[in-house]
Amino acid sequence: NLESKINNIGIENIDVYNISGEKIYSQVQLKNSFIDLTSQADGIYFLKIQTKEGNGTKKIIINK
Repeated sequence: NLESKINNIGIENIDVYNISGEKIYSQVQLKNSFIDLTSQADGIYFLKIQTKEGNGTKKIIINK
């Protein structure tokens, strides 16, 4: 469950990119654990996550 994982890591900044590398979502100081990507088309997306402990990237697949 992505939502519970986001809750546990203390995200400072998150960016979401589509497969073409276009930034489609960005939020600084994430206030809650919910990222609404329901308006996005099916496909592969990448979450670029910044925390106090470091940075990481997570691939997600939207398949409605």
